Amino acid sequence: MEGGQMIWPFKRTQIPTQPPMFEFEVTCENCNIRHAVTDPDLDAQIQHACVQIDEKMTLLRRDFGIGNGQGTWGYDEDVGLLEFHFPGGGIVETPLSYIGSWFAPREEFLWAWGNPHLDTMRTEVASRCFDFGQANNHQVLMSQPVWCSLDNAWHLAKLAGNLTKVEGIYSALVDDNLRFFWAITDPKWRVLQ
Repeated sequence: MEGGQMIWPFKRTQIPTQPPMFEFEVTCENCNIRHAVTDPDLDAQIQHACVQIDEKMTLLRRDFGIGNGQGTWGYDEDVGLLEFHFPGGGIVETPLSYIGSWFAPREEFLWAWGNPHLDTMRTEVASRCFDFGQANNHQVLMSQPVWCSLDNAWHLAKLAGNLTKVEGIYSALVDDNLRFFWAITDPKWRVLQ
């Protein structure tokens, strides 16, 4: 199992007040060059998603202690669980579901649906976000990679989570430069024998 010290897992969203609301760049299919993406409808979707997920994360912290700064987190690809271990011995687990990753040196967000190193059984949230993007012509949701700030990577993860009605989002560094984003889909206290 890989993991680390538990942190408060997200930033509350500070909604921009003037366009462009959120800044993303993708590679243009026509010319193969990076271009900024302007999508007012997606901006509105992201704003709504951030409010919804922030509220859910407050409840997860209250009800389960996820992100309270105490304990550790870990994930096990083989077993398919994301776990949160607390000092008193309690463990909260949820099915492992990747949304994406953010690579700091290039400010690059990679959707889990397009990451060949991940089990496709564990990328359903990201895949459903891709489907939504395809149905509504949101280029940012269908592009690999998306160049953006860490804040905007959070916004994308929250959008994916809200579109699929997850209970929350957790993110943590898995090495010095790489951060994963996971969906918290069905958190439960592990019953210890």
